[in-house]
Amino acid sequence: MIQEQPNVQTTKQVRSWKRMVGLVIQLLFGMTVILYVANDLAYVGAWVLGGLYVFSYVVFFLGLPKELASTRGKRIKNSPLYEKIIRFVMILLGYGVYVVAGFDHKLGWTIAMPWFMLWIAGFIFLIGMGIVFSAMRENAHFNQMVSKDEHHQVIDTGPYSIIRHPGYLGMMTYLSVVPIILGSLYAMIPTIGIIILFLIRTHLEDNYLSRHMEGYQAYKDKVTKRLFRSFKS
Repeated sequence: MIQEQPNVQTTKQVRSWKRMVGLVIQLLFGMTVILYVANDLAYVGAWVLGGLYVFSYVVFFLGLPKELASTRGKRIKNSPLYEKIIRFVMILLGYGVYVVAGFDHKLGWTIAMPWFMLWIAGFIFLIGMGIVFSAMRENAHFNQMVSKDEHHQVIDTGPYSIIRHPGYLGMMTYLSVVPIILGSLYAMIPTIGIIILFLIRTHLEDNYLSRHMEGYQAYKDKVTKRLFRSFKS
């Protein structure tokens, strides 16, 4: 048993690095889409957004336990169908934000925004990432897709003692200002679609976990706010 520990630790480190490499590749692809569609390598908003993501990824990589990266690196096999559909549509809309913003920048659909809006949007972006970071540190099984796993336990501490889906709240927060950072009001259209899907997803996930995770219904009764403090189940 003692001899297996180094191998387990190495596996976690490998998965952690693979996760980081995957995020970097995803970011590079997104940046390529934006800059290609905009046809402007000097697109300030795109580079600011890229910098914010890089900064956040570095903080996450250094500040989160490697066990979490290892867990997120595993393939989810028992997730419900709705999760796969919503995730796929979210990915399409996510890149849709980049495409619309690129065309907006190229064709000048949106008038130039004042610089202070970019600073405010960047600050809100980091707040959203901070909420996600807090949720991920508290939940060792934080993942992109829900799954039925008998070994998972309900988390009711940290941000989960206030709302049931702090990770989704953080994601909605930073994604909501991406169009502002990119200087495109038209990119708000696919962004609103993503936020609506998050609202639908939290409702479906609550119902799914109530049926498949022991203790989740009691947790719902204890923490009555699903996503926002002003929103009840």
